[in-house]
Amino acid sequence: MPVQQVVAPDNEDYSYRLEGGAQLIYERLAACLPEELIKLNTPVQAIHLLDNLLEVETRHGHVYKTRYVLVTLPPQLALHALTYGPPLADHLQQAMGRTQTWMGRAMKVIVRYKQPFWRSKGLSGIGISFAGPVFRFHDASTADRVQAALFGWVTEGHPIHTVSPSDRQAAIITQLVRMFGPEARKPEAYLECDWTSEPYTTVPQEAGLPIGLTLYGHPLLQVPIMNGRLFWAGTETSPIHGDYLDGAVYSGEQTARKILADAGNHSGQ
Repeated sequence: MPVQQVVAPDNEDYSYRLEGGAQLIYERLAACLPEELIKLNTPVQAIHLLDNLLEVETRHGHVYKTRYVLVTLPPQLALHALTYGPPLADHLQQAMGRTQTWMGRAMKVIVRYKQPFWRSKGLSGIGISFAGPVFRFHDASTADRVQAALFGWVTEGHPIHTVSPSDRQAAIITQLVRMFGPEARKPEAYLECDWTSEPYTTVPQEAGLPIGLTLYGHPLLQVPIMNGRLFWAGTETSPIHGDYLDGAVYSGEQTARKILADAGNHSGQ
């Protein structure tokens, strides 16, 4: 089937991009906190309930005691990367094990160009392909237009995952030429990231989940455990807009309110 250009219909659910990147959200939040409260490169390996406090143990042997812990790892990763005392209930483990990490098994690619040539053709940079290897492209150019780029992702299960990086790059560039024209043939740079190889994103156990399974916002992940001291948050735990940034923000706000309310109820104790 030849490439078709279409005019996207009006949609009330608009998508927005953050100038400077999504990392600005946590950078600005971090700037509001005392520097000594932020511990980087300190992976946690265990959480234990002791005398109505939580003891958090890191891989470097440090131990912190606190009244509350908010786990924002994807549930699959939180289940397999951390140990808990007492152990998690079986039904909670099952719910976490069935919660697929959003994009946890996809591969993201970014192709950078000197100019956003597609814009001069009146194109938005959005492209959808059922032939692949990239399922969907988006315009990833910076707001100041200094960097022009298209990004997309290769869906899980596509055979292009198994070829060499150079062959995969060649196939994706060929697809871009087919979809956007000959100007796409010579990019300035090609980058890719396979999320299945990122230990802080996904775990090998996710390979056993059915492709396309998306069970987000499970009721058990709305309820704190360990005497109401340990909470779950993140886009995969959100009952609203799960798998979007909106879901992560909603989940974080709701969980923060629960913690503040509980802390207020116990402030006199």
